[in-house]
Amino acid sequence: LEFIVAPGRVTMVNILDIGDDIQMIISSGTSLGGHKRLTAFPHFCIKTDVPVLEFLEKVIKAGSTQHFAVVHGDVIKELMDLCSILDFKVVKI
Repeated sequence: LEFIVAPGRVTMVNILDIGDDIQMIISSGTSLGGHKRLTAFPHFCIKTDVPVLEFLEKVIKAGSTQHFAVVHGDVIKELMDLCSILDFKVVKI
């Protein structure tokens, strides 16, 4: 598990069961790279595209707390298409 995400564009996604629906929170940012900070943990420093306080407020308002999957590149269009196919509720930050 000891790895550092390479610098560059990333897409972040959180999937949550909200009772009558499944919700996907989709966001993006830039991985800043860096050095290992904690032994045995993955290391991410991501500058979100929106100011971090706005990002956190929207995540909390949507009902989620943490645990985003992060992938390199911009896959927002693909995730939006998937949500449309699966009829998921989408929160795009």
